[in-house]
Amino acid sequence: MNVIVLNGNGLHGAAASAAALVTARGYKVKEVGNAARTGYPAWRLMYRPGFAGEAKRFARDIGMSAATVGPLDGMKPRRLH
Repeated sequence: MNVIVLNGNGLHGAAASAAALVTARGYKVKEVGNAARTGYPAWRLMYRPGFAGEAKRFARDIGMSAATVGPLDGMKPRRLH
C-alpha cells in the first residue's frame, strides 16, 4: 500500500512528522505535501473507494482512532497523483 500524507492543519512540518510515523510502521510513503485546504483540527485518514478495510487496518497499525477513518472528503482519486 502506498500512502500520501497531506498537511491539512496548516502547521509547518505536520505532514513530515506524520510521514515519519507511517514509515516507522513499515508503510511506504508515496508523497508528502499540503492539502488543498486547511482547517482539519485532528488526524483524518481518508481512503479511495473500495479500500475501507485496508484503511481501517492501517489506522490500527499506526494507532489512530477508528472514528477518524472515512472516505475521501470530496476529493477525486485522480487529484491524489
